[in-house]
Amino acid sequence: MPLITLSMPVYNVSGFVEASLLSALNQTYPDIEYIIVDDKSTDDSMDVVRKVVNGHTRRDAVRIIDHVVNKGLGDTRNTSIDNARGEYIYFMDSDDVIAPDCIEKLVGYMEETPVDFIASSRMRKTFDGKLIVKDIYTPVVVHDKGELSVARFRYVHNNKILAEVWNKLYNTEFLRKNNIRCIPGVHVEDVSFSYQVNLAARSCRLVPDITYTYHIYEGQSFAAFRNNHNRAVYLADCFCKIREYDVSLCARYKNHKEYPSLMKGINSVSFLHGQMINDSAVLCDQEKYYYLKKLFSSEISLLYILRNKYNLSKNMFFYVLAYLPVKIQMYIISKY
Repeated sequence: MPLITLSMPVYNVSGFVEASLLSALNQTYPDIEYIIVDDKSTDDSMDVVRKVVNGHTRRDAVRIIDHVVNKGLGDTRNTSIDNARGEYIYFMDSDDVIAPDCIEKLVGYMEETPVDFIASSRMRKTFDGKLIVKDIYTPVVVHDKGELSVARFRYVHNNKILAEVWNKLYNTEFLRKNNIRCIPGVHVEDVSFSYQVNLAARSCRLVPDITYTYHIYEGQSFAAFRNNHNRAVYLADCFCKIREYDVSLCARYKNHKEYPSLMKGINSVSFLHGQMINDSAVLCDQEKYYYLKKLFSSEISLLYILRNKYNLSKNMFFYVLAYLPVKIQMYIISKY
């Protein structure tokens, strides 16, 4: 029976962390180590954590790692990868909950079909229990067919793999061998991490079981684009850093036929980020121009795009968009 590392970051979640932590501690799977990363909350979150842990029968399976200073969510993931003892690692956030048999189900699937990672289905709810949507995978196994096996499935053939870091069971050695990490100090850590995973993975399995409840609330980060200028600037800077980092990763595949589709994946994310920036109520036009110019650039020649039969229309759209005046870019993305 493999040891599983369950990673949970803690930062200013005093009202939510007890339910989240108990859903993790009360798993039916017996062999779990828990890594709780204290990212230096300004509220009493860690007091709640210690009270729950000390009163639980699994308290000896819990390790609390102190970050000393706040580093951000991505760095907490990296800390967990560096310190995990488990053969597999599972990430969850400290304001969400998982089903009691979440880990048991995913380990069962992993033992049945060993892969680089398993992605499970999820539902999104408000904290008062209102269901927003269920995101359910059609069951499929992507087999190892060499380099870019999963990337072809995701970006060339446009199959869905949700971008969140959480609710996936990863082979820990796979993450370490491929040096897959969140970009330090960059928010929206899921985007680049998942892109790295999809580029490196040669196999994965998607399962229809809903094992994770993701909670939505008004105070979440992207609300900053409506009401907090400094935070909006910070997030827009993060979007640009994510694109720059992912483009540099993708560059190693420039001589592969999949390259235009891999860039399409990056451009699709940049387009969504551009929409958030363009719709912001707190960023001025000059700031929007600056960020959109960085997000909408073309790294592929027109000839390369035309030679590739996959995703031609999308790649042409992003190519043309990159060369339009910013005001026209803003108009176009406002219509989507």
